[in-house]
Amino acid sequence: MPTAHHLHPLSFLFILWSHARPLVVPALALLIASSSVERWERIGTIVGLIALAPALLHALIVQITTRYRLADEELVIERGLISRTRRHIPYTRIHNVSVRQTPLHRVLGVADAHVETAGGSEPEAHLQVLTLGAIDAMKAHVFARRREKGPIVSEGEASASALSTAESDATRDEGPEPRRLVALTLTDVLVYGLIQNRGWFVIAALTGVLWEVGWLDTSSVSGDTLAQGITRLLRGASPTDLASMVQLLLMTSGLVLMGLVIVRVFSLGWAVSALYGFTLTRRGDDLVLERGLFTRVSMVVPIHRLQMVSVHETPLHRLFGQIEVGVLTVTAVTEQQRAPAPRWLAPVLPVGALPTLLAEVLPETAAIAGAWQPASPQTRVRFVRRRLRWSLALTVIVTAALGFAGLALMVLVPLAWPIARAQARALGVACTPALVAGRRGWLWRSEKYVPIDRVQALTLIESPFDRRYGMASLLVDTAGRGEELGALVLQYLEASDASQLLRALEARIAQTAFRW
Repeated sequence: MPTAHHLHPLSFLFILWSHARPLVVPALALLIASSSVERWERIGTIVGLIALAPALLHALIVQITTRYRLADEELVIERGLISRTRRHIPYTRIHNVSVRQTPLHRVLGVADAHVETAGGSEPEAHLQVLTLGAIDAMKAHVFARRREKGPIVSEGEASASALSTAESDATRDEGPEPRRLVALTLTDVLVYGLIQNRGWFVIAALTGVLWEVGWLDTSSVSGDTLAQGITRLLRGASPTDLASMVQLLLMTSGLVLMGLVIVRVFSLGWAVSALYGFTLTRRGDDLVLERGLFTRVSMVVPIHRLQMVSVHETPLHRLFGQIEVGVLTVTAVTEQQRAPAPRWLAPVLPVGALPTLLAEVLPETAAIAGAWQPASPQTRVRFVRRRLRWSLALTVIVTAALGFAGLALMVLVPLAWPIARAQARALGVACTPALVAGRRGWLWRSEKYVPIDRVQALTLIESPFDRRYGMASLLVDTAGRGEELGALVLQYLEASDASQLLRALEARIAQTAFRW
């Protein structure tokens, strides 16, 4: 019988903290409130300790009773004192063993391990915490046994997969050296921070804190706060007083510029914290992703479980000569357990390096360049009419509110045609024997690629507006989860072309085995 392995002796501290973390803010509020009342501070402390007692007991029980075994065919995890559970996870079902480390984890040489399969809405197992050596040994055993068993395919493809496995055995036996596909330097991470506007989240939280402490409340200050100075200047400004208007304009411009700088600084900080040391390595048929400055995340994703690969490019990306390569997998994620999920193959990547990366993870894209087909010819007309309606409606509303000055918005009317033309030309659909793809966007561009053998469902959609223009949309759904990337939606197709594409994809999918 395989040897039983236990959690790290300090596991109960991390389990206790995971339960106590939501209680930190209420506990601080209770202590602050009770400190102003005589003899209530001690009572507040006692109440807090009593509240932590069940969490401490649960942490100790989990620490003592949890153990796992690395059997020949499966990973066996047991836990529980009164109500005992035993989970059997076949190695062929495991597609990722992700590792998460906070600074405290790194100091103690331990980490959280999340064992994930393709099913369910949360990780199949969460081992909190193990030593790094134990995690490495578990990952090596799991993936070695999984390679020996091969991926799960349908019965109709058993013979073909056996042949494919036999052909790749020699390569696996040789033990190919890991290949570094992406490695971001600190400069690359800072470029990503400048491109993305993640600082707004921090600014919003900081604004709430400043409001709570009264710095932004002009009714409760004595006269030397920034908020009250702005209020006084706004009240004193007069449209006939040139000096006050210039002063107001300069101050407003300065505040806007300062706000933009602060947002970018916070965005840089977030990027360094989340993406410092980002690397993507190919190890055989697996991708190994590592990232993070304070909380270090490491995960392994088999290449054949990538459901969708997307390429995004914004105007700022083009300014820096970069693109973003995203990925959609079948990784299960829950916010409560903080199981990491791969989101990028490369947060930033030079445009010239894209073909090399796609050749490694999705070689089918090599045949997609000459297969792009445009959207329906009616798309341009549809976009023009939509923009004209919105432009005229906005002009009427602003003119009614501000007078004849609102007529300046009529400049949007002649711009409707070139913008609609650019939007329509940016749309495209491509389908090859192994891949279906879609692209859209003329300023914010994106391309999405889905292998045929990863498609789970096809849906033909015709809205009333689509039927008016003789159009239809095709929704290509996979087993992946992730709101950031979404499904592949092929829009603004001719109705006949959409139906023909649907039948072609159905025929190809019927001849293809889905691999978990």
